Amino acid sequence: MTPITLSLIAFGCVAVGVLLGARGHSLLSEKYRNADTKEVVGLGTGLVGTTVALVLGLLIGSAKNFYDTQNSEMTEIAATAILLDRILAHYGPEAKDARDLLRGSIVSEVDRSHRKSNRDEPFFGTFFASGEPVFDKLEADLAKAMLSLPATKAFEVGAGFAAATMKGSEHNDPFEIREGQVRTKTNRSGGVQGGISNGETIVFRVAFKPPATIGREQQTVTAAKETVSLTARGRHDPCVLPRAVPIVEAMTALVLCDHALRQKAIAPSP
Repeated sequence: MTPITLSLIAFGCVAVGVLLGARGHSLLSEKYRNADTKEVVGLGTGLVGTTVALVLGLLIGSAKNFYDTQNSEMTEIAATAILLDRILAHYGPEAKDARDLLRGSIVSEVDRSHRKSNRDEPFFGTFFASGEPVFDKLEADLAKAMLSLPATKAFEVGAGFAAATMKGSEHNDPFEIREGQVRTKTNRSGGVQGGISNGETIVFRVAFKPPATIGREQQTVTAAKETVSLTARGRHDPCVLPRAVPIVEAMTALVLCDHALRQKAIAPSP
């Protein structure tokens, strides 16, 4: 339902309630219309009004918090994209394709968000035939980049560790022609096959450990090999997740742009 429809329904319910109340008032006996009864009704109405006001306040506060979060994320993404574009600009004309890829990806993501599309579209657009088959595999560089971030302890791409329990027939991604393009029916490989991207969405997961610095007293050993107790002091984050998301996105962008530049050097466009 649209907001206008909901407003009209609410207005109709209130109007019907007022009419029923006005009609019912004349039908009540005198004992239900004395001062004490009116006071009780007034108190009940006040309680209902206060409750409604509190609920509306919570809804408005929740909506504002959601908007502020989305706005902050968009600002952070925009700042990261601008910074990355400026870094690529220092490489001169050789980085033109990578910069165009970055800009096109941002534009397509904004368009997709406004359309509220349900399609599974990769944030970086189509990233096809980038990577190396042996030493500099795309997933290997992504793993190296992700595991170089603080607090990371695990990395998997596509089906990841679950692939160890699958048969080849279950894990393989059959190819097909879809809308005139070569695609895969599934994406268990995570968009990378043989170290090279195949144009599907690149899917990987990174696991972060909890912070080692906690408020509880812990046993440790000094440089002199003495057993002592250590109690952390000062401000420390209880969870690294809020910081993890932007740095994972930024590191991913750097790896993909680096591979785009490599592909440009290997097979320059005519």
